[in-house]
Amino acid sequence: MEYNPAPLLLPNRAYADTNPSALILLNRSLHPLPLFKRLWTNAKFHVVADGAANWLYDEIPTEEREEFLPTLITGDLDSITPSVRSYYESQHIPIIANGDQYSTDFAKAVKQARSLLRGDSVARSAAFHAPPESRTIVVHGSLGGRVDQGVGVLHELLRETRVDKSMGVWLVTERCLCWWVGPGRSRIGGLMAMGEKEEEEDMELKEDGQESKRKEDAMEDEGDGGKEERIFKRHCGILPILGKAVISTTGLEWDVTDWETEMGGKVSTSNHVVSDEVTITTDQWVLFSIEIGKGGGVNGEYAQKQEE
Repeated sequence: MEYNPAPLLLPNRAYADTNPSALILLNRSLHPLPLFKRLWTNAKFHVVADGAANWLYDEIPTEEREEFLPTLITGDLDSITPSVRSYYESQHIPIIANGDQYSTDFAKAVKQARSLLRGDSVARSAAFHAPPESRTIVVHGSLGGRVDQGVGVLHELLRETRVDKSMGVWLVTERCLCWWVGPGRSRIGGLMAMGEKEEEEDMELKEDGQESKRKEDAMEDEGDGGKEERIFKRHCGILPILGKAVISTTGLEWDVTDWETEMGGKVSTSNHVVSDEVTITTDQWVLFSIEIGKGGGVNGEYAQKQEE
């Protein structure tokens, strides 16, 4: 498989026209907003899962709210507040109730997203004629908070990836991009790509032993401090969540060959990307995760607050 995740995180409206994607919002804060706004801009369709509508309404400034109207809202609708529901109904946004107790709001949102991307929904654009291989689902979610919900998100991500391997399914958390890599040899390109960083206020670092380490990491991860910065930081991981896997890699600081990895044994976490291209060969599904940098929309101030 070939993966090129960098364009997902660049603010480029033309990308949505040539690589149509559906952005799914799960029930979490939109922050960091620069990252969220990039994902929104790059998506042709915007599917909101139940309670995520509350975050969308509350965290987008009032004067910008009409610029961020979703394609539809779906789920069992037990979390969306009456006032938020009333607002989106007044904006003629379809609100689709699905009371199936054997599927999560995430799964219900994916069902709608796939329908939109296939072009078989009443909400589709008449000009939508993208080939299947160019279609993508980007999930704006989180692995923080409740552990069971975080694992549930990874479960849904894997299931949807297996349903249609030609349609990419990506998870964007507060600071990372991750996706499932299947058996065989996969190539991940564009990991050293540059993007325009977001403006941020200067933030005084704590007077502790971590200051020099943070400065060193910033130089390694972000570049020379100019207007453009790396989309991705160097930190990455290959996680054998499903069970034992045998992997080989290139392009990492600590590459491995025919290396057995499993939870409770040896796992490649906190590895470093050292090449624009990374390859992973595996005999089992593994989760690949990489940290998003300033050039991808996660500013230094937000990332530092998360570390403290």
